[in-house]
Formats: sequence, structure tokens, C-alpha cells
Amino acid sequence: MAIMPRGEPRSVPDPEGEAYDEWVRRKRAQEAREMAAERALDAAPTQRWSGSPARMEADDAMAATPMDPNAFWDAPVVGPALEGIEDVRGRRPVQAVGNATLAVVDAALLATGVGVLNAIERGVANNVGVRTAEAVRKQLRRRGVALPGQEINHTFELNGIKRTVENWRNHPAFLKVMEKADHRRLRGKWGDLPRYDPIRRAWIGSPDWMKAVPAWIAARGYDTLTKPQINEATSKPLPRSPYGERPLR
Repeated sequence: MAIMPRGEPRSVPDPEGEAYDEWVRRKRAQEAREMAAERALDAAPTQRWSGSPARMEADDAMAATPMDPNAFWDAPVVGPALEGIEDVRGRRPVQAVGNATLAVVDAALLATGVGVLNAIERGVANNVGVRTAEAVRKQLRRRGVALPGQEINHTFELNGIKRTVENWRNHPAFLKVMEKADHRRLRGKWGDLPRYDPIRRAWIGSPDWMKAVPAWIAARGYDTLTKPQINEATSKPLPRSPYGERPLR
């Protein structure tokens, strides 16, 4: 019986598959350069000073490695902002609002962190041993946290506890420095100005971290739970090579 010659595979245009294969090649080349840089440093651990051959080889390898453009998408504030822009372009208003909210709460949490560092620098982050209301008031005045014309509000009211008695309510984490008028309006009328309503009393009278941390946890938790479902509904399948072959890995 005659045997037919083996035919050559047909060439079918597949731009998506070619683009995926090219991305894989670049990714593998980048990983190879990073591994070469690490091996160069590990080979000469005692020669890491500037100008040494190992250091120069590692610097050259790292300089030839392009920055991963996806790195910014995982950064706080910047990542949600970029995703929000993409959502606006893709006409996904719900996701855009969600990412804008994430950017705001990320920024609030970063601002809270800056405030904590400032408190540590001024030496008022932990006042163990001076937790009476009067001692804390003098400390905050002395360290320049509470300025003239400002008053110190207890988020959790003392409710008759003397200011000379130590209590956890006097810790700076539960205090907020504010203007005199705002402080007085938390407790009652101030001149012709009425007392704040319960919502504004809770908002104005609480430290920033008590608002930023719960908001960040809620927003990030909701994003973690819902994002896989959104991505599954909106993502496109990976491109496939001709004849059902697996793309290059």
C-alpha cells in the first residue's frame, strides 16, 4: 500500500498567540538576568563594595532589566487609582467608584501612619506611667502637640473619673487635639452655636486612626471578596496556539 508523504503544518495567523509567546520570552529573559545578578553577588559576598567586579556585573545585569510595569498596580493608592482609570475607560462605573474608594482609604491609612511616626518622634506615642489626664495634658502641651487655643478631647469620656487618676482613657491614642469651639460643642452649646449632632460628635471627636483603619479594613476586605468574581466575569481567556497546542511557557 502506498504511503503518503508526511505533510507540513499549515501556517495560520494567530496574533494573540504570538503576542503571548513574545511576552513569555521577555519574562523569561528578565528572570534570567535577575538570577545572573544574584549569582554574581553570591559568588563574591565579600566584594560588594563599589567598583568591585562582582558589584559591577550585578549593577550591569540589574540596569539591563526593565522595570515591570505591573509593579505599580500592587502599590497602595497608585494601584487602585490606575485600576479606576481603566474602569472609567472601560465604562465600568461601579468598579471605578470602588477603586476610587480604595485609593482614598489607602491615602487615609498612610496619613495615619505618618501621624503615628510623628507621635513617636515627639515622644508621646507611649506614655506609660503618666496616664493621668492632667499629666497627659501637660505632656502634649510641652511637646508642642497641643498649641495655645486648642483643647484635648477624650474619645471615651471620663464619666466622673478624676484627672489625677491613671486610666486607659488618657492614652494619647484615644485623645484628639482640636479647636476650643469644636471641643465645647461636643459637650454642649458654645455661645450661639448649638451642640453637634451624634454623627458629627462621633466624627469630630474621634482620632483619625479610628476612622481610617476600620474604613481600610472594610474596603480591602470587600475588594478581596468581590474582585475574583469581577475578574472572572470580565477577563478574557488566554490566547491559544493553532490546532489547540499549548502556548510557549
